[in-house]
Amino acid sequence: MISPVTLADGAIVRGARADDLPAARELEAAREGEDDAVDLELVGHTPGACGGMAVIERDGEILSIATLLAERVRFGGTTLSAGQVEMVATASSAEGRGYARALMNWCHELSTSRGDALQVMIGIPNFYRQFGYHYSIPMHPWTQAKQAVAPPTDVTVRRATIDDLDDLGRLQDAAQSHYDVAMPHSADCWGWILQHPSSVQHLASDSAGASAGVARMFDDGDGSVDVGELTASTPAATAALIAHAQALAGADRTVRVSHRPHVPGLADLLGTPERREWYYARIPDPAALFDALAPELLRRLHEMGREAGELLISFYRSHVRLAWNSDRLEVTKGGPLQAPVSAGGSGVPLDALPALLFGGGAAAIDQRFPDALLGRQEDLMRQLFPPQRADLLTFYLPS
Repeated sequence: MISPVTLADGAIVRGARADDLPAARELEAAREGEDDAVDLELVGHTPGACGGMAVIERDGEILSIATLLAERVRFGGTTLSAGQVEMVATASSAEGRGYARALMNWCHELSTSRGDALQVMIGIPNFYRQFGYHYSIPMHPWTQAKQAVAPPTDVTVRRATIDDLDDLGRLQDAAQSHYDVAMPHSADCWGWILQHPSSVQHLASDSAGASAGVARMFDDGDGSVDVGELTASTPAATAALIAHAQALAGADRTVRVSHRPHVPGLADLLGTPERREWYYARIPDPAALFDALAPELLRRLHEMGREAGELLISFYRSHVRLAWNSDRLEVTKGGPLQAPVSAGGSGVPLDALPALLFGGGAAAIDQRFPDALLGRQEDLMRQLFPPQRADLLTFYLPS
């Protein structure tokens, strides 16, 4: 339980209660639209989920809201607890008072208390940098379907329901097995996205009735359909899902598809990719994160033939030493270290750390960040932190 905080203007930041939901829903509808208000209601009425909601109240009025969702991120063979902040809204009459920052602080404190090693999110461009988030994980690029696709005669497509949950999870688990970093939908999230109006899950079945593919579709109502989270076991199921999206789009047939590699036959149906977007990531405690990653890092080191050794990584205002042998990897946290290369280590600025671990790896940060200094450990850093293929399933479909 996070204690309430009183702000300078007398407003109180606190965890939401069940009787706050009507006012929170009204605020979400006013600022983000009715569909998002339904989403908030679905989350708020889920047992335990209301504990991740925060409100700012002043003189009995709810003026700002935010929700922290519980996630799990797989890093190789290690699973990390993570938080995702969503449904942030402030009354137009209360903007400019620092309420968003107060809510983010509350969510981050709750996330730490839950044992989360990081936070990930999609959000307003640039805005969340001020709260310690950095663009770190490339999204799958969006691409328009380049031609009309004839629906296969031996595959049917329908809207998925809660009864299809096992098949949906199985198909997405198979898709995410291709990736080094993956965030699946939680059980609660599956329930929400199968009920909310923001997007619809469509399931493809073969002639024997077996589930062969799934895609999440958002119809803007004006002749454009976005298709995300698409996966299929056969090219025919892929084609059926794209053809179904084109039928939903109507005469205009504008269909944008999130190009997820490894989906059979998908690349042949798509045109030139749009500009790639990125997920935000935030690492509150690098030492704690490296400690959580120790099993996977030790596996990598042994696979490289390095049975024992040390690695020094400085974030300039703090640093960690990784020491390992055949049995374990230990992480020791230290203070400021401004000249890491001279000390035999590597310098990684904090805003580059998420990309080092979950994005382009050591090679990418060496190119992107002038103050990323790999030093004499360069070969080891590049081997231990290679580029990562990532696939994140988030509450909202990135657009």
